[in-house]
Amino acid sequence: MNSVKELRYVQKDQLGGLGEPVAVGGGAVVYRSTLDGVPVAVRQPRITSAAALQRFQTQVELQHRMTVEARSRAWIHLGGKQVSVPVGLLPLLAVCEAPPFYCTVTPWFADGSLFDALHRSHDSRNWDLVQRLNWALQLAVGLESLHELGIVHRDIKTANVLLDGDRVALADFELSATLDSLSRTSAQKQQSGNTRDWASTDGPTRAQAGANVEPSAGPSAGRLAHMVGTTVYLAPELLSAVRSGWTFTYESDVYAFGITLNEIISGCVPYVDRRLSEPELHTVLETRFNELQLRTAIVTEHLRPSLDIDALEHSGGKRLGELIQQCWDHDPSKRPSMAQVVQHLTEIHDALRDGRVTGLTEARKVRPGLHPDPSCQVGREAITLRADAFAASAGKPTVVEIHQGHESAFAIANGLVEPAALLSSYFNEDSSRMALLARTLTGWYAKNRHQKPGMVTMAPAGFRQRSNWSTNPSGSEWRLEAEAFAVPGCRGSDRMEDRHFIECSVQVPAGWPKPSPDGKDMPVLHLLGVFDGHGSDAVADFAALVLPEAFRQLLGNASTASIQGMLRDALCITDVSWMQWCSEFTDQRNTQNGLVGSTALLAALHGSSLYLANVGDSRAVLYEERPDSSLEPVLITRDQNCTSAPMEIERLRHRGARLVPTGGALRVEGLVLVTRAIGDIALKQYLTADPELYQHQLRPNRSYVLVLATDGLWDVASNDDVAELIQRTVKLPGLLARRLVTEALQRQSQDNITAMVGLLSLGADPEKRTTPASS
Repeated sequence: MNSVKELRYVQKDQLGGLGEPVAVGGGAVVYRSTLDGVPVAVRQPRITSAAALQRFQTQVELQHRMTVEARSRAWIHLGGKQVSVPVGLLPLLAVCEAPPFYCTVTPWFADGSLFDALHRSHDSRNWDLVQRLNWALQLAVGLESLHELGIVHRDIKTANVLLDGDRVALADFELSATLDSLSRTSAQKQQSGNTRDWASTDGPTRAQAGANVEPSAGPSAGRLAHMVGTTVYLAPELLSAVRSGWTFTYESDVYAFGITLNEIISGCVPYVDRRLSEPELHTVLETRFNELQLRTAIVTEHLRPSLDIDALEHSGGKRLGELIQQCWDHDPSKRPSMAQVVQHLTEIHDALRDGRVTGLTEARKVRPGLHPDPSCQVGREAITLRADAFAASAGKPTVVEIHQGHESAFAIANGLVEPAALLSSYFNEDSSRMALLARTLTGWYAKNRHQKPGMVTMAPAGFRQRSNWSTNPSGSEWRLEAEAFAVPGCRGSDRMEDRHFIECSVQVPAGWPKPSPDGKDMPVLHLLGVFDGHGSDAVADFAALVLPEAFRQLLGNASTASIQGMLRDALCITDVSWMQWCSEFTDQRNTQNGLVGSTALLAALHGSSLYLANVGDSRAVLYEERPDSSLEPVLITRDQNCTSAPMEIERLRHRGARLVPTGGALRVEGLVLVTRAIGDIALKQYLTADPELYQHQLRPNRSYVLVLATDGLWDVASNDDVAELIQRTVKLPGLLARRLVTEALQRQSQDNITAMVGLLSLGADPEKRTTPASS
């Protein structure tokens, strides 16, 4: 057995190559490499000055000291050897100081950051509370060790915690410092009168790409000399602009740990799950337009993230909730030490593991103004009750009875809905081939469902996706640049049910079709999709992954004569595949499966032709830019719901559906507002996934803006409102999407909100931007 006692110095050629970076930030680049045949992470800082070199050497000194002297140890296997490393901390294995190459070498954590694991991984749904508490306990032990050594971390957050199976380690010691040095710095600031509001420019940092966390910028480039940490994890005494002698302390680390502990237990990004006094504050992490207001609420109103009462009742009851609240207490002197936190967490963890936890003895209490929207919860409970009725009938070899006198056309066999009738209704003579494709897609989903489609845009950088600019020296090819921005809004416990995807440069078979006037092949197309789930996120999650794959499979066969037909077939086969998935891989008695669905809105750009396919009440609007820079909508999809589509209502009544007033609006059988959807197996007799199709020929002397958005935007903004907002915003798709979502929040939108914006131009310079019109 070995112990990392002496700091090991290595040369660059001793590393097994650097390859492509796995994370790039303003302060450093992280590579995956090997050392002595063992996978390692190599962090190469950007050193451009003597001050930067000094910071690097200080970081190495602190991390090596922590690696050697931390009292709580664990044995791990490295290269066939057992090595003693600190619990909950990222050990330093080696360092290279061979100018101009400087780097630190640490163990490779294959599962990435804890932030990614909690918020972007399907696996997070399967982690029980014992596992989550185990991670929290390791992190607490590591932080206790730092404090015992007189070190303050200053940047504790899940994005700086690495995960490898059951093991976690606190990383990113670039901002760490000894308490003595911080006290001296604070005293110097007081003497010099430098008390600037350093937190006012702070912003969320980017999560790790791949496996090792790298923030978006180091103090030497982007974080600024007076600014550290991430706003939502910073203690109120650090956020206060009026405090004259600010400094980081053990207590500020404890506060950040409390925020992090609640995030681990609840699975919620801090403050994203809250309904605050100002609507735009719901998503301060996403918009970054309201950090000043968030800081004010934290400091003056004692605002904190919501406690997951349900999780607490089953994990540590009242005791765990009290521990979290003690850690983030407004008064630093009332916060426990990390030694006390470790003691309490150990007792709670052991009690839960041994089955000795009891629930809360008091009634649930949530502070006024800090609870999820009650109407959302009421609606969720109502649909669950109706789904229970569906599930109860699923065990009988009869038809599903939704209301008296109305029966579903889809028979129940062995408790499962039979998808054959749906397949036949969509594809007629071609049903055999499409049945094979449905089986292929369900098998593909079974292997790939751990992937996460676009969901919430949040910091660290979330699910923003951007298409590549196509290259054509002749300038005769239409270009698309698209980004999406998505937030849960005020849904609270419902969380996020929207999804989206951007598939750029999808290969088109040679010779099919030829949309250009000169008959030339167009080898690629761009495909965009937005989904708005209801009942849960299950169908939207499924469709956002499966539909692009279905389109690629159909495109590869090139058996459909047109892109419009292919979009239609992709939507319908995704609907069939969901039913197939439920019948083969899930328990149809589950109350969710029968009344879970999603809208689907697709856009495809091929050559100079734009194609749209719509299922449900999300909306696409194509705006054409006029010579005077005004925007005119030239193509608008039709909302398919019970309140704004008379033709849809007539179709439903022809099929025998009842439109029952529920929650202030007509709903199909009193359950679903939309009239077309993927999923909703219990209502499949009425709700089809057969889309409405649109096509528009782009004019070569025009530029266009395409907006695809869920009804969370369109419920509070008209087409003209959106055009005006676009005109007043710099023409970058990400900024435009963010602006639309933020405006919807300010207008009190009560739903999840996703906005995808695409800029279309013919041979235009992608770097050329239009300045916003004066307001």
